[in-house]
Amino acid sequence: MKRWVIVTHTHPDADAALAAWIAARYLVPSDEQDRIFYAFVPAGQGFPGENDPDTTVIAVDTGGGAFDHHDEQRARDETISASSLTYQAALSAGNSVQHLKPLVDVVVAGDHGRAPEWSRLLGVHALISVLRNRHHDYDEQALRAMFEVFDLFNQSLVMHASLEREFQRCVVPVSNRVAFIQGGSSAVTRYALEQGYALILFETNLQRRADGCASVAVGIQRAEGAPMDCRDVVRALRALALDSEGGAPPGALEEIDGWYCHPSGFFAGRGTSKSRANPSPLDGAVRNWLLQTLVRLVDAQLRPTVAAGRSAGF
Repeated sequence: MKRWVIVTHTHPDADAALAAWIAARYLVPSDEQDRIFYAFVPAGQGFPGENDPDTTVIAVDTGGGAFDHHDEQRARDETISASSLTYQAALSAGNSVQHLKPLVDVVVAGDHGRAPEWSRLLGVHALISVLRNRHHDYDEQALRAMFEVFDLFNQSLVMHASLEREFQRCVVPVSNRVAFIQGGSSAVTRYALEQGYALILFETNLQRRADGCASVAVGIQRAEGAPMDCRDVVRALRALALDSEGGAPPGALEEIDGWYCHPSGFFAGRGTSKSRANPSPLDGAVRNWLLQTLVRLVDAQLRPTVAAGRSAGF
């Protein structure tokens, strides 16, 4: 029976480990994963069983083959490493691995002595360093532990790629500080705020809450650290809705009065477990008025005053 042997150098580092992980997950057919074996050789050497007809050898970061970047020509190129070579091979084979590029880029940089400080302290290089020390005399244990780390990074990057697609589908920029999200998840709201928006107006699709009630969630959420309080925003909206010259359409006051304001001030809205269920979607005229008004309020709040250099209040 055919077997696969993934070979790398002893005491594998982040580049060798990621290259081996990509090879195992994407270059070996999924129905042959149980036939993968791992071998470790001194750096630069190949695997003595490469001529066995029943064995397919994938050597990474050693041996001078397709997935080793230590030959004279490739060693000068700081954009190349074993992990980038296996990544390109996985791409060429038709695998959907584009989401891995941020991880590959960080590991390539580290292999050329340019690992970002955050990665050395709290990221992939920090974790790999701990595992190399913990399993210093047991290369396969170290490699398998590193594989678990890369599996987790893979899950995170898949989620991030999914959020980016949802962001493109659901987020409508209204200004450089305010956006509207229709039909998106709470995760995409957080993601949009991380992209630089100060405030989001959101409207979910009809969904069933934990209490069994069907409701549409509508509300606002501010970015973490933004110098504004959603409770103040709601008070300002309500005052404008009551003002005959505020331009509020019918139903605006009723909409705002149905919102629950979180005590921390980061969120206000309806459809949550702490507000009444409301299966009605946001009225179009009310939505447009809210967006136009929120842009003005947020701009006023975040615009520095000339005299004090502080943000103007509502």
